Amino acid sequence: MSLIGQTLGQYQIVEFIGAGGMASVYKAYQSSLDRHVAIKVLPAQHALTPGYKDRFIQEARAVAQLSHPNILPIYDFGLEGDLSYFVMKYVPDHTLADLMGQPLDLIRVSHIVGQLAGALDHAHAKGIVHRDVKPSNMLLEGDWLLLTDFGLAKITEASTVITSTGHIFGTPAYVSPEQAEGLPLDHRTDIYSLGIVMYEMVVGRVPFEGSTAMRIINKHIHELPPPPSTLRPDLPAVVEQVMLRALAKQPEDRYARALDLAAALREAVESASRPKHRIDKPAMPALRPEEIPAQSPVARAVPLLEAKAVAAVSPPKQGRPLSYFGLSLLVVILLLSLIGGALFFFVPGEGADESALAAATSGSPIPVAVSPTSTPTHLATATPVSPTASPTPTPILPAATPLPTATLPAAAPTSLPAPLINGTLAIPVKVGPEFKVFLTGFDGAGINGPAPVSLGNARQPTFRRDGQAIVVNGTDTGALRGIYITDSRGGGPQPLNDLGEAFWPAWSPDGAELVFVDRDKGRTVFRQNSQLAKSEADYTQVQINNVNLTANNLVWSDDNRLIFQGCADWLGQSGECGIWAADAATLEPVRLTSNGGLPTDARNGLLTYMLAEDGDWEIYLLSLSGGEPVKLTDNTSQDGLAAIAPDGQSVAYVSDESGSWAVWTITLSDKQKQKWFDLDPQHGTIDVNSWSEERMSWTR
Repeated sequence: MSLIGQTLGQYQIVEFIGAGGMASVYKAYQSSLDRHVAIKVLPAQHALTPGYKDRFIQEARAVAQLSHPNILPIYDFGLEGDLSYFVMKYVPDHTLADLMGQPLDLIRVSHIVGQLAGALDHAHAKGIVHRDVKPSNMLLEGDWLLLTDFGLAKITEASTVITSTGHIFGTPAYVSPEQAEGLPLDHRTDIYSLGIVMYEMVVGRVPFEGSTAMRIINKHIHELPPPPSTLRPDLPAVVEQVMLRALAKQPEDRYARALDLAAALREAVESASRPKHRIDKPAMPALRPEEIPAQSPVARAVPLLEAKAVAAVSPPKQGRPLSYFGLSLLVVILLLSLIGGALFFFVPGEGADESALAAATSGSPIPVAVSPTSTPTHLATATPVSPTASPTPTPILPAATPLPTATLPAAAPTSLPAPLINGTLAIPVKVGPEFKVFLTGFDGAGINGPAPVSLGNARQPTFRRDGQAIVVNGTDTGALRGIYITDSRGGGPQPLNDLGEAFWPAWSPDGAELVFVDRDKGRTVFRQNSQLAKSEADYTQVQINNVNLTANNLVWSDDNRLIFQGCADWLGQSGECGIWAADAATLEPVRLTSNGGLPTDARNGLLTYMLAEDGDWEIYLLSLSGGEPVKLTDNTSQDGLAAIAPDGQSVAYVSDESGSWAVWTITLSDKQKQKWFDLDPQHGTIDVNSWSEERMSWTR
C-alpha cells in the first residue's frame, strides 16, 4: 500500500525514497517547522507479533538517547494504527555504498573510519549495539558521514530477550562470527562489521563472498579473510595488520573499542605515508633557507615517532607471523628509538615542542622557557622523561622538501607585554535539549562586569573583528533559525538568512561578508554580504576549480584565508582529506594537515584545532606560515573549543580537567596553563557529544 499523500502524525508523506530489509523510507513534510524529514515506516505485519509494541518503544527510546555529529538524529517516533515509524533528518545525498567497488585512498579511509568509530563508540557507551553496520547505512553529506538505521539496535541488557524471536540480525556480508552463530553479542560485533567495511574500502570488495547467504555466513565463522595485500599489493604492512586484527574471529582478539581501531588505523596510515629519512614541508610559505639551522631536532624526532607507529599496531592471533628477521629488526628499531628519544629529551632547549612552538609563534619574538620538570604535558625539558612517553607533536606535513624547524633565540621576558587575560567570551552550552550561547566578561581573576547573558536557541558563535557584533547559528527547532546577528551583549537579534541547516558562520576580516555551510545542500559553502539575504540569489556558492566546496568547521582568518575541514573534491576525487586553507580571493587550496582535526580559530598567523585521540580531545596549534603542529594539551581530560586571544599570546579553551567544566588558558610562550573560572551549571553545560559542531569566540 502506498503511503504517498497520507499523513502520519504531523508529517505528510510526499515521496518514496527506498526500502530495506526492515522498513520503507519516505520523504515527508513537517509544516509546523517548514522542513522536510525522512520517515522510516516499519511493515504493518509487525504489529501482529506479540510484544512488538513494547520492543518498538524500547528501541525508539534507545535510539533517541543518541546525540552525535556522525549519527543521523531521530526527531520523533510514533505508532498509528498498525504502522510504527521513526522521523529522522532528511539527507538528500548518497551513501558510502555508492563509493564501493574500487579501492579508496588510505587517508580517506582513515577519515571515514574515524567518523564511524566516533559514532559507534558514543552508542556503545550508552549500551547500544548497532548490529547492522554496513555502507548502505552510512549517509554522506559531501565527505561527512552520518550513521543511520539503528532500527536493529537493541539495548545490550535486553538483547537476550529480544533475540529470542529467533532472528539472526545483520547483513550476511558484514555479520560477525558470533552474530552469525546466534551467540550473545556485545559492542565488539560492531567493531568486526566496521572492519569489514574498512576492508571493502581498502581493497574494493568484501572479504567473504558466496552464492547464498548461508555460504557467506559459514565463511565468517570458519575461514580467514584473504590477506588484503594480495588484493592491493601496495598496501603497507602496518595497515594490513590493523585490518586483520579488526576481523579476528574471537571478540577478545579485536580492538576493545571502535576508537582504538580508528586510532591504530590513523597511526598506521600516517606512519606508512611519512618519509623515512626526511620531513616534508607544507605547500605554504615557510622559513627562508638562511633561517634554517643545519641540524634540527625535528629530524631526530622522526625515528621515535615511526617506531611508535609500528609498535602500536599488534596483529591478530590468526595473522601471518613475523619472521625472525622481522622480529629482530623491530627490536632494533625500538631500542634505537628509545635511545634516540632519551638523547632527544636530554638536549636542553632543543626539544621538538620548543622549536615547533617558537616557529608557530614567530610573528614576534617569544621566549622559549625550558623548566626542569618531567610532566609530559609541558614542553620538552632538560630533565629526562620516561622512555615510554610519546613526543609531541606528530609531524603531518604533506609536500616535498625537507624543512627543519628553526629555534628562535629567546627574548627577554620584559620584551613582551603581559598576555591579555580579559575580554568577553562567547561559550556554547547546552541546557537539556536546547543549545545556548553564554556571553560573559572576564579578567584574570574570573568573571566580571554585567551579569552573563545567555542566548537561547543558538550555537557556533563568532565575534566580528571589532568585537561589536556576533553571528550565531539558530537551531531549526525554535523561533530563531538560520544565521542571525546580535550586538556583543546578545541584544537585538537580526536575521541574516533563514536557512534552518546553515552552519559554521564566519566573518570576513573587514566584517562585510560571511561564509557558512548549508547542510541541506550537502555541506556546500556559501558566501553572502552582512545584510539580510532575502532569497537564494543573495548567496554565492564557493567553488574551487569549478567544483562546489563542501566543508565543516569553517574559520575565516584575519589574513583573509578560509580554513576548513574537508576532502579535495575539486581534484576529481576526495582522497586528500584534512584541514585546508584557501585564500578567500583566489581560492587556491593548500592542505595544512592530513588528520581528522577540526579547526576552531585562526588569528595572528596561528590556527588552533582540536583532535580526538584515544577517546580524549586535545588541542593543537599550527603556524599558518609553515612549520609543524604543536600539541598544547596532553592529558586524559576533554580539552576543546580553543579560541586565540586577540593579542595572539594565549589560547582559551574549555576542559573538564579539574573534575568539572571550566574555562582555561594556556600561554603560547611557555605553555603555562591556568583555570580562569568554572562554568556555572545553572547557565548550561558542555556537551562533548556535540562539541565537534561548536566553537568558542574571544574578543576584547
